[in-house]
Amino acid sequence: MSLNQWSPVAAIRFVGRPILAAAGFQPALFAWLFCLAGALFAQPPDKPADEWIRSPEPLKQAWAAHWIAEQKLTTLIPELLRVVESPESSATAVVATAVVATAVVATAVVATAVVATDTIATDITATGARAPTDADAARFAALDTLIQLNAEVPLRDLEPLVDRFPTDVLILASRSSEDASPLLLKLLERQHNRESFVAVGDLLTPKRNAGFAKAALKEFCQAATVWVYNPDQPRGMGGGWSGDTIGKTDTPRADWPDTGSYRIYPGIGNRRQAWTLLADGPHPVSFIRTANKGYTDHGFDFSGEESGNNSCIRAEEFLAIYLETSISQLPVRADAKLDLVWSNAEAFETAVRSFIAEQRVRFGLLAGQLAARGYLTADEASKARLNLRIQAADVREHDRTQLPKVNEWAKDPLR
Repeated sequence: MSLNQWSPVAAIRFVGRPILAAAGFQPALFAWLFCLAGALFAQPPDKPADEWIRSPEPLKQAWAAHWIAEQKLTTLIPELLRVVESPESSATAVVATAVVATAVVATAVVATAVVATDTIATDITATGARAPTDADAARFAALDTLIQLNAEVPLRDLEPLVDRFPTDVLILASRSSEDASPLLLKLLERQHNRESFVAVGDLLTPKRNAGFAKAALKEFCQAATVWVYNPDQPRGMGGGWSGDTIGKTDTPRADWPDTGSYRIYPGIGNRRQAWTLLADGPHPVSFIRTANKGYTDHGFDFSGEESGNNSCIRAEEFLAIYLETSISQLPVRADAKLDLVWSNAEAFETAVRSFIAEQRVRFGLLAGQLAARGYLTADEASKARLNLRIQAADVREHDRTQLPKVNEWAKDPLR
């Protein structure tokens, strides 16, 4: 290099190369360290996310999760996962190990261990009804940030949260690269609404998951109406029904940050709505995030149902897909009606009870068809029972003799 070609930049380049080479310089490692340092230095001094996410105090963890989402600090995802990790997972593993070990000893002890396991399971389920603790709130904030950052969360860490944060679990499980089928099915074992049932069905039906076929058969019900006429009246009337939802108000956590609470809605929304597609299918399901200080998951709460749009009809549609047939070809339908001309109470009861018995037989045929395709065992099919909701619609113009309560007859499996 001549003096005429010398410059400070050239000198640094000339001198720096041998030094970096001698130090075994690795470009990829250097780039990663540079990004990490940049992310940490980028944190404002009044928002110490890196420090507070490692704090044992739930309030600090929640604020840190809020800042991590705000600044998109993906390098701190492992710390968020540490907050999410629940102690129940290790406790459950210990219980399972104890039951297996005890089973080797004696049958009597096995019975005792099973009873203990059932008790623990009940206690864990019951926690879904208790008020959230500060640790729950911090975990809720961490889950929200993980969802916003599209992070991968191990399913083993999500499973203990099914009862407390089912909507967050559903969203994260739907994105998992692991087989989330067992976890998705577990979500249907707890209280759920139509949208969550459809979301799980949309995710599992393309795989023809046998577990969901069982869940759909359990979800299926029949809403039957007995229309009662006088002999001279025209027949063929129809009707509808609906059930509203009642919103819940949660006590806000005044000193805590706003955190995302997720709701599930049918459809894919539109450009003006900040909806995110959760599961695609015949009835797509999306979720929407609302920031508040409630720290409670209401995404699985009852959302209202109506004739023509309810869980029973959605289950019917999924079962038809599994059986590769049309809904009209199923042996039993989610909606049914019986037109009866009133003569006397005895004839009325005989006709209604005969109708109920026929619907039960038809449901047994449906279970048998699922068993024939391998979705149920023969024993499971034989034990399947129809959930029948029957009512009488009295449209008689005269002779308004009081009708019996037909719904009580549906509860009597022996007649």
